[in-house]
Amino acid sequence: MYSLRTKSYPYGESIGILEEKLMPISPARILKDSEGMYFIELQLFEAEEDALGRLNEIEKLNYDSLLIEERIGAEKPKNYPVQTVSEGANEDTSKSRDELSDNGNDVLKSSLYPVSVKEGEENYYGNIEMLDKGLNIYGEDIDAGAKYYFDYKDIALTKLLGEASFKLKIETGDKTIIASGVFSDFFEELEKYTQIKE
Repeated sequence: MYSLRTKSYPYGESIGILEEKLMPISPARILKDSEGMYFIELQLFEAEEDALGRLNEIEKLNYDSLLIEERIGAEKPKNYPVQTVSEGANEDTSKSRDELSDNGNDVLKSSLYPVSVKEGEENYYGNIEMLDKGLNIYGEDIDAGAKYYFDYKDIALTKLLGEASFKLKIETGDKTIIASGVFSDFFEELEKYTQIKE
């Protein structure tokens, strides 16, 4: 069998948001891989060609974390962990893991938080990476690097109520960004590093 699936994520809101995002494409189910991480399986195929055809259709919609995994019998799904954002970060807009360690700003062990971002009139899907001393904001293509790095001491953060989740309002002197689709566990973790208004 050939599984059309996402990469693997730790259990938490990231996988739930991704499931919601993929629901309009195909009925999906969340499964556990061989390392205890979670992924979304969109569909099973008997022929690899059919799986590749469906993958090509979906990739036109800019879902870049999908892959095809061949499984035989009751074989447990393999672990394909999602790339941590800093590994592909752009030097101009974000800090690499080495730079972060040198500055005492270590990357947390938690994964990315997928969000919908509103920046002025622009709306896009993106990701937030929480660091000890700040936040990296990424567009949907994490390999392009972070769009912004915000040091906690230079921003005001506000927790807002959204339709089915919360929103994070990030304000700097000249910019306001609203990240939708974050949940209470995100804020619990963030409050360990900075203050958040409500």
